[in-house]
Amino acid sequence: MGKEQGRSVQADGAAVLQEVVQMTGLPEEYLGTEISQLLGTPGDSVNHMTLDQLRSVLLNYLETVNEEMNAIQPEKH
Repeated sequence: MGKEQGRSVQADGAAVLQEVVQMTGLPEEYLGTEISQLLGTPGDSVNHMTLDQLRSVLLNYLETVNEEMNAIQPEKH
């Protein structure tokens, strides 16, 4: 999963998913479903995602969660 001339090398989505499973300890079935929902695509597309796609979708997810948390927290003066 390196870089080649400034572009991401197409990584096997299944291998990317396995790395995330190993790093998080979460079940593959759960992660596959969740990532598929975040990508907005059918589950089999997770097997074709790139590492860059995963990074992008997770960044968007974290930004959304952050915005939601900030919206519900009372303002501090």
